[in-house]
Amino acid sequence: MSAFIDDPTRPTKRLESRRARTPKKRLDRAHKRWRADNRPAQQSPRAPTRRGSEHRYTFSVISSTLERHVLTAPDVIAHAAAGLAADSDQAWMLRQPRTLRRSFAEEALGRGEIAERIWMLRQADDVREAYVREVLGG
Repeated sequence: MSAFIDDPTRPTKRLESRRARTPKKRLDRAHKRWRADNRPAQQSPRAPTRRGSEHRYTFSVISSTLERHVLTAPDVIAHAAAGLAADSDQAWMLRQPRTLRRSFAEEALGRGEIAERIWMLRQADDVREAYVREVLGG
């Protein structure tokens, strides 16, 4: 048995890493492609120069998308998020039934304060009274 293992004529299977098996030219090309894809975009001459200002639009889009997803999420998720909400009106909205939250997301979210007021005025009396009682303290 020992002679079979030590037999020099028997081909051995050598474990090599992926990098060792990949030819150097292919690696270099792949690395250059990766660098080109992940290099930060160059700023145009009119781009803002303040640090972080180039991401302002992206963050607002992410924020509004995230708000919409949390607002229309199942009750368990929305109620958990209500405990983390910064404002009492946000927490109140997250504690409402999903149908009401979905209605708000479709009709008023991201359309400004006037759209939110119009949405609230169109709601049933008990919803408006709950808002006044729980958020405005009246």
